[in-house]
Amino acid sequence: MQIRSLSLADAPALLELYQSLPESVTCFFQPWPQFTEEVIRTHLADADAGKNLVLGIVSEEGGIEGTGFLWNVDTDTPTLGIGLRERIQGQGWGRRMMEALLAEADARGKSEVRLTVLKTNHRALHLYQSVGFVITGETKFREEADSWCMARVKPP
Repeated sequence: MQIRSLSLADAPALLELYQSLPESVTCFFQPWPQFTEEVIRTHLADADAGKNLVLGIVSEEGGIEGTGFLWNVDTDTPTLGIGLRERIQGQGWGRRMMEALLAEADARGKSEVRLTVLKTNHRALHLYQSVGFVITGETKFREEADSWCMARVKPP
Protein backbone atom coordinates (compact mmCIF):
# COMPACT_ATOMS: atom_id res chain seq x y z
CA MET A 1 0.00 0.00 0.00
CA GLN A 2 1.06 3.56 -0.57
CA ILE A 3 -0.07 7.04 0.40
CA ARG A 4 -0.62 9.32 -2.59
CA SER A 5 -2.55 12.41 -3.60
CA LEU A 6 -6.10 11.79 -4.79
CA SER A 7 -7.75 13.60 -7.68
CA LEU A 8 -11.14 13.74 -9.34
CA ALA A 9 -10.27 10.52 -11.18
CA ASP A 10 -10.33 8.74 -7.78
CA ALA A 11 -13.94 9.75 -7.05
CA PRO A 12 -15.50 6.26 -7.55
CA ALA A 13 -12.94 4.56 -5.28
CA LEU A 14 -13.18 7.27 -2.60
CA LEU A 15 -16.98 7.16 -2.68
CA GLU A 16 -16.82 3.38 -2.24
CA LEU A 17 -14.57 3.84 0.80
CA TYR A 18 -16.90 6.34 2.44
CA GLN A 19 -20.05 4.36 1.68
CA SER A 20 -18.50 1.15 3.04
CA LEU A 21 -17.50 2.58 6.42
CA PRO A 22 -19.45 0.92 9.24
CA GLU A 23 -21.07 2.85 12.07
CA SER A 24 -18.11 1.89 14.30
CA VAL A 25 -15.99 4.18 12.08
CA THR A 26 -18.54 6.85 11.10
CA CYS A 27 -19.44 7.40 14.75
CA PHE A 28 -16.00 9.08 14.93
CA PHE A 29 -15.37 10.14 11.32
CA GLN A 30 -18.11 11.64 9.21
CA PRO A 31 -16.89 14.85 7.58
CA TRP A 32 -20.20 15.37 5.69
CA PRO A 33 -23.80 14.56 6.65
CA GLN A 34 -24.05 12.28 3.60
CA PHE A 35 -21.50 10.46 1.48
CA THR A 36 -22.79 11.12 -2.03
CA GLU A 37 -21.11 11.21 -5.41
CA GLU A 38 -21.68 14.98 -5.60
CA VAL A 39 -20.04 15.57 -2.20
CA ILE A 40 -17.01 13.42 -3.07
CA ARG A 41 -16.61 14.94 -6.53
CA THR A 42 -16.74 18.47 -5.06
CA HIS A 43 -14.19 17.47 -2.39
CA LEU A 44 -11.80 16.13 -5.03
CA ALA A 45 -12.43 18.99 -7.47
CA ASP A 46 -11.44 21.38 -4.67
CA ALA A 47 -8.24 19.34 -4.28
CA ASP A 48 -7.55 19.55 -8.00
CA ALA A 49 -8.06 23.34 -7.73
CA GLY A 50 -5.59 23.63 -4.82
CA LYS A 51 -8.16 24.54 -2.17
CA ASN A 52 -7.79 21.22 -0.33
CA LEU A 53 -5.21 18.46 -0.18
CA VAL A 54 -6.64 14.94 -0.25
CA LEU A 55 -4.46 11.88 0.27
CA GLY A 56 -5.39 8.22 0.08
CA ILE A 57 -3.95 4.98 1.35
CA VAL A 58 -4.16 2.99 -1.85
CA SER A 59 -3.78 -0.79 -2.16
CA GLU A 60 -1.89 -2.48 -4.98
CA GLU A 61 -5.29 -3.26 -6.53
CA GLY A 62 -6.21 0.44 -6.55
CA GLY A 63 -8.74 0.36 -3.71
CA ILE A 64 -8.69 3.18 -1.18
CA GLU A 65 -8.20 1.87 2.36
CA GLY A 66 -8.07 5.24 4.09
CA THR A 67 -8.03 8.93 3.43
CA GLY A 68 -6.72 12.11 4.94
CA PHE A 69 -7.23 15.73 4.03
CA LEU A 70 -6.24 19.28 4.75
CA TRP A 71 -9.28 21.43 4.12
CA ASN A 72 -8.59 25.03 3.16
CA VAL A 73 -4.90 24.32 2.61
CA ASP A 74 -4.79 27.62 0.73
CA THR A 75 -5.40 29.51 4.02
CA ASP A 76 -3.14 30.18 7.02
CA THR A 77 -4.81 27.52 9.18
CA PRO A 78 -5.97 24.36 7.39
CA THR A 79 -8.18 21.74 9.05
CA LEU A 80 -7.03 18.12 9.12
CA GLY A 81 -9.08 14.94 9.07
CA ILE A 82 -8.34 11.24 8.60
CA GLY A 83 -10.44 8.09 8.30
CA LEU A 84 -9.38 4.48 7.83
CA ARG A 85 -11.13 1.22 7.16
CA GLU A 86 -11.26 -0.90 10.31
CA ARG A 87 -9.11 -3.60 8.73
CA ILE A 88 -6.07 -1.32 8.54
CA GLN A 89 -6.48 0.43 11.89
CA GLY A 90 -3.79 -0.32 14.46
CA GLN A 91 -1.13 -0.98 11.78
CA GLY A 92 0.53 2.45 11.76
CA TRP A 93 -1.33 3.80 8.72
CA GLY A 94 -3.02 6.55 10.74
CA ARG A 95 0.35 7.79 11.95
CA ARG A 96 1.81 7.62 8.43
CA MET A 97 -1.15 9.60 7.10
CA MET A 98 -0.81 12.22 9.84
CA GLU A 99 2.91 12.55 9.16
CA ALA A 100 2.31 12.92 5.40
CA LEU A 101 -0.35 15.60 5.92
CA LEU A 102 1.72 17.51 8.46
CA ALA A 103 4.81 17.32 6.24
CA GLU A 104 2.77 18.83 3.42
CA ALA A 105 1.46 21.58 5.73
CA ASP A 106 5.04 22.31 6.81
CA ALA A 107 6.26 22.37 3.19
CA ARG A 108 3.54 24.93 2.42
CA GLY A 109 4.61 27.11 5.35
CA LYS A 110 1.53 26.49 7.53
CA SER A 111 2.43 27.32 11.12
CA GLU A 112 -0.83 25.90 12.52
CA VAL A 113 -3.09 22.97 11.63
CA ARG A 114 -6.40 22.36 13.41
CA LEU A 115 -8.75 19.44 13.90
CA THR A 116 -11.62 18.28 16.07
CA VAL A 117 -11.95 14.90 17.73
CA LEU A 118 -14.73 13.34 19.76
CA LYS A 119 -13.75 13.13 23.42
CA THR A 120 -14.61 9.40 23.36
CA ASN A 121 -12.19 8.69 20.48
CA HIS A 122 -9.26 7.89 22.76
CA ARG A 123 -7.22 6.11 20.06
CA ALA A 124 -7.29 9.17 17.76
CA LEU A 125 -6.70 11.58 20.64
CA HIS A 126 -3.55 9.68 21.61
CA LEU A 127 -2.33 9.69 17.99
CA TYR A 128 -2.96 13.41 17.57
CA GLN A 129 -1.17 14.27 20.81
CA SER A 130 1.76 12.06 19.82
CA VAL A 131 2.32 14.12 16.64
CA GLY A 132 2.16 17.46 18.44
CA PHE A 133 -1.51 18.46 18.68
CA VAL A 134 -2.75 20.05 21.90
CA ILE A 135 -6.28 20.64 23.13
CA THR A 136 -7.34 24.25 22.63
CA GLY A 137 -11.05 24.10 23.52
CA GLU A 138 -14.35 22.29 23.09
CA THR A 139 -16.88 22.13 20.29
CA LYS A 140 -19.97 20.28 19.11
CA PHE A 141 -19.94 17.33 16.69
CA ARG A 142 -23.29 15.73 17.52
CA GLU A 143 -23.92 17.01 21.04
CA GLU A 144 -22.85 20.12 22.91
CA ALA A 145 -19.19 19.95 24.08
CA ASP A 146 -18.70 16.34 22.87
CA SER A 147 -15.46 17.11 21.01
CA TRP A 148 -12.06 18.67 21.56
CA CYS A 149 -10.64 21.37 19.34
CA MET A 150 -6.94 20.71 18.81
CA ALA A 151 -4.09 22.50 17.09
CA ARG A 152 -0.56 21.65 16.10
CA VAL A 153 1.52 24.81 16.12
CA LYS A 154 4.90 24.50 14.42
CA PRO A 155 7.66 26.28 16.30
CA PRO A 156 9.12 29.23 14.37
